[in-house]
Amino acid sequence: MHNNSKTNGGVGRSGENDTIQVERFTIGVICGDLQKQNDKNFNSESTYSDVGSSEIEVRIMPPEKSMFNSTIGSIVSCLGSAVGTGNIWRFPRIVATHSYARGKCLYLYFFNHISFGWLRFSQSREDVTQDKSSVLCLICSLSFYIAWIILLFLWSIPIIVIEYALGRFTRNSVPAVFYKFFGKYFVWVGGWLATTVFFLSAYYPVIVGWCLYYLWVSCTAAQLPGDEEAGLALFNGFARDSAWPVLTQMIILIITGAFIFGGIRWIERANLLLVPLLLLIVIFTFGWSLTRQYSDVGISFLLTPHWQSLGMPGVWIAAASQNAFDTGAGISVLLTYATFMSRSSGIVRYSFLIPITNNLVSFYMSITIFSTVFSTLVSGDGTLTRSAILKIIQFSGPGSTGLTFTWIPVLFSKVGIFGRVLCFLFFLCLLVAGLSSLLPNIQVVVISLKELGVPHRIAVSAALIFIAAAGIPSALKLEILENQDNTWGYALIISGLLLTSVVLIYGPLRFRRVLINDFGTDDWKIPLIWVFIISILVPIEGVALLVWWILDYVREDPTWYILTLQSLTSTLLEWAVVIIVLVIANVLALRFKPNLYEEARKFGCDPYDSFTYEAETELELDGITISNSE
Repeated sequence: MHNNSKTNGGVGRSGENDTIQVERFTIGVICGDLQKQNDKNFNSESTYSDVGSSEIEVRIMPPEKSMFNSTIGSIVSCLGSAVGTGNIWRFPRIVATHSYARGKCLYLYFFNHISFGWLRFSQSREDVTQDKSSVLCLICSLSFYIAWIILLFLWSIPIIVIEYALGRFTRNSVPAVFYKFFGKYFVWVGGWLATTVFFLSAYYPVIVGWCLYYLWVSCTAAQLPGDEEAGLALFNGFARDSAWPVLTQMIILIITGAFIFGGIRWIERANLLLVPLLLLIVIFTFGWSLTRQYSDVGISFLLTPHWQSLGMPGVWIAAASQNAFDTGAGISVLLTYATFMSRSSGIVRYSFLIPITNNLVSFYMSITIFSTVFSTLVSGDGTLTRSAILKIIQFSGPGSTGLTFTWIPVLFSKVGIFGRVLCFLFFLCLLVAGLSSLLPNIQVVVISLKELGVPHRIAVSAALIFIAAAGIPSALKLEILENQDNTWGYALIISGLLLTSVVLIYGPLRFRRVLINDFGTDDWKIPLIWVFIISILVPIEGVALLVWWILDYVREDPTWYILTLQSLTSTLLEWAVVIIVLVIANVLALRFKPNLYEEARKFGCDPYDSFTYEAETELELDGITISNSE
């Protein structure tokens, strides 16, 4: 198709020649005064006009706003953005950190070594015999699971619906979304979400870099570590006691940058191959861990409740932030991916099915890790004390940061030579899963820069350079990585509340009708109960969790005001600095560049201009969308 059309701004051009690459076009009949309104709303898009009693308009989407090639590609990409180190590394460590001892001393006697065997508890003795079928101290984790599942349905999924709807409807970056809904004085609110993703992306390559190191170990080590001590020594020798994590961090960012330069299609193709492979290996390792002797001890650990812990705010806020890591709720990644989706994409289906699938992966991995931990401990040494088992579970690195990396090699060392192959494949897929999650995280930052007028290549380069610089401290010191993980993990609660505020201010019923049910085609309709959850429950949950967590921290720690890496003051100070910087940047933008996001209005739909989204039907033909405006 040659460019013999009338153009407004030339956004539809794909290069310097006269050829336009058509990703999507719309044909509509424009008559009378509607032509003036149409020019106002779509003045950035190329049009083809045949002057007469009516006009045929062809609207050509900019190349950078191209769609996913297929529905399965969009689903796998969204799943890949969520399934990653958050499931395999972070979830088991958060479960371990928020597990609690039950009673003074508890014996577990296994009758006939039956899996999930009959258990008998005794609280009368402080010591334990050498019998390897007994282990001291049952530590309870089911309470965390309960909070985690409740918040999946009453926090994460409702917010994910908002993200998908905002991205598909506006086709803008997070700051521009808040510009469209709240106006130019509140762009900084969207900036908070983008900044949170930036800091998450800064330390995340460090963890993915660990996977790269373990790939090398799987190929070159004389033998895999056979017990907890050897596994922990291997991890600490690299992650804690050397500067090599900086190198692996940079390698990961270079790989990520190559994919981002390639665009959404490269990301989609990679995910179509690698995410299914990851899921297959996760299922295999899960099944293998269950076959090990005494694996039922680990399962009992996970599925025994400590009801008092449900009254601890730390458990709930950790469960909420972990849900955000697991599902992507509040991270803005799904909002960004949704900008590449068409109206026929089933965002309501995605919002339910993908998070549930994703959390199943987390559940499987927690069983895999803890079955391995307890199986190895009980088989190796039947004499355990409460303090010993707590240290092993909760102190595999600061905040259990090394838990997965310590125990997965131990698991595969029991399989022989085939175990080395499995170890390589596991960390290869964990590496790929980390990359598939890191790609959209950085893409959030890149798109935010591009909508400020920064060219694509410069935006990608700048994002990578600043993310690399911000992540170096986490690569050099595990305590800083733990600080960043907690600070910006908890910040996702604030991000979720800010996304919810868009719905509350726009009107929950109006949002449900305009952005979800009426705008989407070939999708489930979101039920009215979602309006109640997002209007009442989610705001109460978010505010209550944050206030409860702060008050409990102050009550439990008399020195909370002392500035340390793990203190409440450190977290609040980091948040305050970011907010102040963003507000100042917003004020300066209003002073020196008041029309900063005017170009953003040319993409997608305007929530306050019904002409941009009403009375339009679409027909999808081989990636080409033909619309007829009434």
